[in-house]
Amino acid sequence: MKTPLLLISILLAGSNIRAEMEERKGWFWGGGVGAAYMDRTFDTTHGADDASGRFYMEFFGGYAFNPHLSAGLEIGGWLIEPDSDTYIWNPYWPPDNQRSEEPTGEGLSQILLFTRIYPYRDKGLFIKLGGGYLEHWLKTDYNTIKEQGWTTVAGVGWDIHLTGNWSLTPGLSYSYGVAGSQTHQAVTASIGFLWHQWKEPNRFSEVTSDG
Repeated sequence: MKTPLLLISILLAGSNIRAEMEERKGWFWGGGVGAAYMDRTFDTTHGADDASGRFYMEFFGGYAFNPHLSAGLEIGGWLIEPDSDTYIWNPYWPPDNQRSEEPTGEGLSQILLFTRIYPYRDKGLFIKLGGGYLEHWLKTDYNTIKEQGWTTVAGVGWDIHLTGNWSLTPGLSYSYGVAGSQTHQAVTASIGFLWHQWKEPNRFSEVTSDG
């Protein structure tokens, strides 16, 4: 008798856990880092900058409306050249000649509204779409030049549950943006963490609790 009862309890526990996992609803926040291959063109020079391996960082937060759809705000960007005033991040410090002492630094910053679309109710795979504000900043001898514009992004990712309310989120995205005289395209690979209000259940807790 114990064997059939055990099988029934396992099936019931599995169905309950599946129902719980489908309730992807509530607040979430997180952040991540990555690297990008970036191609930039400039209206002023009609040239191209074949920058690659640029450092990327992002912070985001939002709300999951149901298991298939969430939306939020993201702040992030790419570091093209380290800021000479931030010595700890500058691989060329200390300067070895007068030219290297000139102020340097360049990057792209963005503020995005994004949505995540989850095709499967009980899986972490998602499609990311977004767009918003873009700023290109460049430090020169005299001041810091800032150019404003717009950007769009499309990508895919996967929320890999770690424990409780925490997940690991690798992703791959394509970005296109225009700010002042520069246009960029970037393919960015990133990995980050995600805290979510909903809690992923322990798959075997209900089974083992029956003894």
